[in-house]
Amino acid sequence: MRRARALFLGSVAAVARASSDPRVAALEREKDSIETQIDALRRQKAGMDSTVYQKSLETLLIQLAEKNKAIRDAAGGRP
Repeated sequence: MRRARALFLGSVAAVARASSDPRVAALEREKDSIETQIDALRRQKAGMDSTVYQKSLETLLIQLAEKNKAIRDAAGGRP
């Protein structure tokens, strides 16, 4: 499932980065970085205090949502 998600999202991100708007491309790279951080955090979950994990995950998911909104706004509202 993770591999399928990565392949699908990778192709979507590649299309967005192919945009002629460098702002959108930069935002997509930042979004990719946040997604990488989320994946890393999930791999570390077993060795973490649950409260610290939940707070860290919440922070990253909020950042991801904000980045997605910024991408939509910069792309003129296109998903």
